Parts: sequence; C-alpha cells; structure tokens
Amino acid sequence: MPVKGDKLIKVGKDLFKLEVNNPNKKCSSRVNILKFCFDESEDRAVAIDSIGNFYLLSLINNHWIVKKLSNVGQSSFVAFNPIEKSEVIIGLVSADLKVIILDKIFNKSESIADFYLLKGHKLPATLITFYKNNFFSVSRSEGIIWDLKSFTKLHQLRLEYGEGGIKKGLLSSTGLVSVIYENDTLQIWPFENFGVDKKILLSDYGLKNVKDIIFTENSRAAIICGGRNKIIILNTKTWSVIKSFEFSEHSSWIKKIEIVPLPLDAGSNKIIIILFDDGKFKFFDIHAKSFIENTDYVDQGVRKITVSPHGQWVGFIKFDGSLMISCFDQLMKVTAEVTKIKSEAGKKKVKPRSIDKNLKCIEKNIQDNLRLDRLLPILKEYGEYPDCYRSIIWRSLMNLPSNKKAFTGLINKVPGDLIVRLLDDHKLADTTKSSVLALTFSKLVKFCPMLAESSFIPEFIFPFIMVFKKDHLLAYEATLTIILNYCQKWFEYHPFPPLNILGIIENILAEVDPVLIKYYYEKNITSTVYAWPLLKTAMSEVLTESEWLILWDHLLSYRKPTLLLMCVAAYNICSKRVILLINDRENIEEFYRQPGQVPVKDIIKTALRLDRDVSERNHPKQYLKETFCALPPDGPYPLFLFEEYPKFIIENKEKMTELINLREEEITLRKKRQEVLENIEKKRLEDEKDNFIKEVQNQRLRELQRCYNEQLRVSEASVASERQKLYRQLPLSESINLTEINSASDEFNSRSRVNSYNKLRNDVEALEEEVGEFLKTIKCKR
Repeated sequence: MPVKGDKLIKVGKDLFKLEVNNPNKKCSSRVNILKFCFDESEDRAVAIDSIGNFYLLSLINNHWIVKKLSNVGQSSFVAFNPIEKSEVIIGLVSADLKVIILDKIFNKSESIADFYLLKGHKLPATLITFYKNNFFSVSRSEGIIWDLKSFTKLHQLRLEYGEGGIKKGLLSSTGLVSVIYENDTLQIWPFENFGVDKKILLSDYGLKNVKDIIFTENSRAAIICGGRNKIIILNTKTWSVIKSFEFSEHSSWIKKIEIVPLPLDAGSNKIIIILFDDGKFKFFDIHAKSFIENTDYVDQGVRKITVSPHGQWVGFIKFDGSLMISCFDQLMKVTAEVTKIKSEAGKKKVKPRSIDKNLKCIEKNIQDNLRLDRLLPILKEYGEYPDCYRSIIWRSLMNLPSNKKAFTGLINKVPGDLIVRLLDDHKLADTTKSSVLALTFSKLVKFCPMLAESSFIPEFIFPFIMVFKKDHLLAYEATLTIILNYCQKWFEYHPFPPLNILGIIENILAEVDPVLIKYYYEKNITSTVYAWPLLKTAMSEVLTESEWLILWDHLLSYRKPTLLLMCVAAYNICSKRVILLINDRENIEEFYRQPGQVPVKDIIKTALRLDRDVSERNHPKQYLKETFCALPPDGPYPLFLFEEYPKFIIENKEKMTELINLREEEITLRKKRQEVLENIEKKRLEDEKDNFIKEVQNQRLRELQRCYNEQLRVSEASVASERQKLYRQLPLSESINLTEINSASDEFNSRSRVNSYNKLRNDVEALEEEVGEFLKTIKCKR
C-alpha cells in the first residue's frame, strides 16, 4: 500500500503512483498489479494484484485514494458493469465469471462474501465488451453472449476451431461481434443474427501475425495492428482499407493499441496510443499521419495501458508491478488548437445523471402510473391492454420483484442434457423460442426438482414466457408467480392430474348446467377430458394468441386465482351446442385440443357470472386462496411447491431419485435397442446386396458361357465348311502344301479363341460396372 496513508503517491502534476510492495523492502515473492479499469464516471477505478487482492480507487479532491478490500481470487480481467454502476465483473482463472457488488462491500465491513458466479467458459475468459444490455466474454476457445441484467447465457458463438485458437474477440458499440484467430482470420457476426457470419483473411491486406484490434466509438472503423509494425484501418460497412501505416523505423514490435476519446471528435477517435514490446508507447494522430510529442516521464517500462471511457485519465501497469495514473492532457504537449477545443467542450459539458438513478426513477414512475385502479378503467373501456405495453403492464400487475440475486443462484445448475430429454415432446421449430423455454424450464427444475416429473409444465408456461421473452429474469418470475397463484393444489395427486381441482370444476358444472354434465356421464367423459386439457395449457390451445392474451389481461387484472377454474367451466358452457352434436368420444377429446369458435369476451362474461352466482358450497374459494400472492422483493424465492406434493414423495427423496434414475436408464436402454435394431437392419441390407451381386454375376457368366460356346460351335462349323470348299476348288495339278493350309487353319482357330476370351472378359467388367451403378440406385431409393 502507499506510504502516505490511503493516498496514492503523487510523483508529478496529475500523475499518481500505486505500489503494492514497498520497493525498499526485500521480499521473496513480489506482488504486482495485473488488472485495472476505470468506471464510466472516470472518478473511480479498481485494480487486482497477482495474488487476487482487490483495490478500490476513488478520485477525491484531485487525489486518488485507494482502499484495499478482501481477496477475490486470481483474475484474468476486471470491468465495471455499465448498467449497474456498483457491480464489478471479474474473470477468474478457474474459468468462472464473478460479479461483486461494491455497495454491499461497504455495508459489510469490506467483505466480498456476496457475489454471483457465472459458469459457461471452459478456459479463463480474457476480455469482455458491452453492448446495450448484453456483454461478450471470450476465452482461447469460446465466445459467449450474456444478458447483462439477468446474467444469463444467451448464445455461444459457433467458432471455427480449424482456424486456430482465439487471439481476441470484442463487441462494438453497434453490436458487431468480431473474433480474430491465431491464423490471422477475422470472423464477424451481426448481433442477434449469429447464423450469418463473414470471414476476412487479413493476410490479403498484407497483415500477418495480428496483435490487436479495436473499434472506434462510432464503430464505423476497425483499427488492426500486426507484424512488421503495420496498422490498417478498415471500413466496417464494406471492409475495405481506409488507411494503412507502417512504422519500419522502430526496432520493437507493436504490442497493443488503445483509442483516446477526445471532445467533439464525434466518435471518430483520431488519436491512438501505440504500445511497443520494449515497454515504450507513443501517441499517433491518424488524421495527420504523424506521432504526437509526449512527455517522457511515463513512456518506458509499460506492460499495459488503460484509457478511461472519456479520455480524461490513462492508467499504466509497469513491468515492476506498479500502477501509475496520469491525466491525459499532462502526457501530451498538445497544440493550442486542441487545448482550445477541449476547454470549450468542458464549458458546454453537462454532467448527466447516473443511469442507475434514472432507471430507478423511471421504474418508480411506471409503478405509480400503472396502478390497478388506473388500469381497470382502460381494460373495461378497450377490452384489452396495448400489445406494445403488455409486458410492462403484466409486470406491474404481478408485482415482479426482478430479484437478480435469487435468479442468478439458479443459473447453470441443471445438466443441459437432462433438460433436452425433458423437452423432447415439446420441440419448437423456432430455435430462439426453444432456447428461452429450455432456460426457464431449467430454472424451474432447479427451484423444484420434482417439476421435472410434471410433463405438462413446458406447455403451461410457454405462452407466458413469450410475453417476457426479451427478459429471461422476468419470464422466470412471471411463470413462478402464475404457478404460485393459479396452480394451487395441482400437485397433491402427483404424478396424476389434480383430481381435486377437476372435481371442483365438475361440481360447478353440475350446479349451473345439469344437462351438459348428464351428457358427459352418459358418454363416460370425465373431467380429465373436458377440463384438464384446458387447465394444463392455461387455455392456450383452445384460444388464438390474441384471444389468450385478452383472457389473461382480465385474469391478472381481477387478481382472483379461482377465476381460471370459472373460465374452464365457462368454456364448456359456451361450447355446449357444439359438444352435444358430437357423438364420438375421440372427436370430443380432439375438441379440447384445438381452437374453438367461442369468443373470449363470452368466456370472460360467463366466468364472471359464475363467480358471482355459484353457491358457496361449490365455489372454489372454499378450497383455494382467493387473494393474489406476489413474490418477495428480496431473498430467495419461497419454496411453496414442496408443500403441494404428497408427503410420501417429499419424505422419500431417495425413491424419487431412484425413479428419476430408472427413467434415465429406460431412455438409455431404448437408445441402445434402437442402435442394435439399426445395426441388424444394416447387416441385412449388406447381405442382400452381396447375394444380389453374386446372383447377377453368376447369371451373366452363365449367359456369356452359353453365348461363347454357341459362337465357338458356329465358328468351327464355318471353318470346316470353308475348308471343304477349298479342297473342292483346288485343281489337281496345282501343288499345294496341305500341311501349311492346315497350320494356317489352326492358327486362325487359336486367334478366334483369344478374341472370344478378351470379349468375354470385357463383357464381365462391363457387367460389374453396370451392377455397381444399379446397386447405388437402389441404395439412394432406400
């Protein structure tokens, strides 16, 4: 720690130094500052040393004050959360991401006991960058997009591992995701469209052994440096070269580049800091294509440079492990013109209110304006809430607490393969919707593992998730609130349907419509047919999307959990004419699984009438809580579901675990049996193919042999006939050597046999090719 109390040592005008170890003290192992960053306000910073100690630095009265806090673990990076100013995100060498809250540190005597752990990386993350409500973390082998509000994993990039390890990855201010590989390939994705990517070979621009990449603040240009001290600037729209620089006069190679934001530069960032391998750095003006002269008291022995978000301060981590903080203006011998621009900008600059204060103010205004007494007149006047504001209104109606800490505790606790198996029967064509459903369902299973045995849960919660799909935290809390209020006593007969709840609906129908219930009795149709399909889908299957939203606008606004049961009974009553015309049981079952012709307004009107007219003896309020319950604003989520399940299941958790294991074993055996059947079928097809080939070959060979024998017989007969003719036509006086004639005849016969043999062999080869093509055709058809 610095020698002068808690103040950093001042070694020059607006130049401060922090040394973890006293340089005069001999120590066997030196502790160095490794990670450092500024926050958005530029009056606060954090640092982490080589053994994991955490330091908080604050700018007070033009002096940097340091406070050493507890150990956070060896780190690979550190950054402030741009949305929640009191949160700091740290990358650990264990590959986890740790989120600590500075406010809680001060409230608990400098202890960092409260934190979140985000799991997802296999190797330590080396860098994170931010975009809106998201951040991008990258390691040597993977890149992950996270939600910054709920700290959930949104997407893992599909990286080209054949391109080598990742050298650097970052997210621009306009949402451009970029990754540079060790083989000098640049891969780019537009945000939220990760299926489309673009690859650029930087060697095509004459850039090899790429060292670093940065985007300008407006993201219109990317600055990349590489071997031979070459820097190129690319247009991020066309990816063409705007400018190129080469600093061959320097003996040391470029190591890193950093942008220095200046007032009134509109995010174009004309000044960059170039850090060389030998620890020296220089300021370079891109527009003037020249270096800017800077002071020489902090230009050597620098390992890492960090520039504050608005360019007021520059932090240097030196080779000796010390940290130096300097005002940017004091580092440069700036021209009068630049100084004038800065002074004018400083006069006009108005310090904005912090983002978190604005958000809290906005949320308070929303809660004040979206009170139930204001919302009900709107609902009665228009019959529904506006689509664009529905998620905000529902959040207010359910009083969702946005309990980030409790939600984060459920992250990455359930195996992904288990969730995939549980959702096999609920596969969606839209991968985005499927991933949101899997994420929310996994949190519910973590909250209550026995929900994994309730097969109806995914289809019940899915429509609610789609209302809040842009915010995973609110989607989870909304589904939990709905289950807490509208699924009361649904699990008392687990794993069977809630016979008690279905009995309540049956009693309501028996009281208000005896004709319909009598028809059900005669057709042997129970409440598991006419009521349970409506309940377990929250009536989403029998209503269109817009009608379902209108229904739940009313259910949430009236804040009566028992009204859902009335709506199920009302749907049966309003569909009575159609139901009485259906004689087939299968058609009746299908009727409750497809959209009907009943207007949602009639269902709501009938349900409200039933709620008013049904006798107390049959009213659901005799058995269920009629008051709406909200989740607590802080602390863990209440474990209310464990009270719903049968006691013998809760008390015999080992049997429950055994049941889950047996189910997993059944799935494994089913897969193995399928593999065995596929192998048997494959072997059978191979045998059939071989037998067919042999049979075809034998048949063709027999046919060729027959043709050959026939041709040989004809040839011999022809030769014999010609010989006889020759003998008859020869004059007696002519001396002819009959021996030579016979020899020529024998030679002719031999050549004929050879030609026949060659022809036979060619035919066999052609046959084999023909059979091969024929088999390929059969295989394709199969």
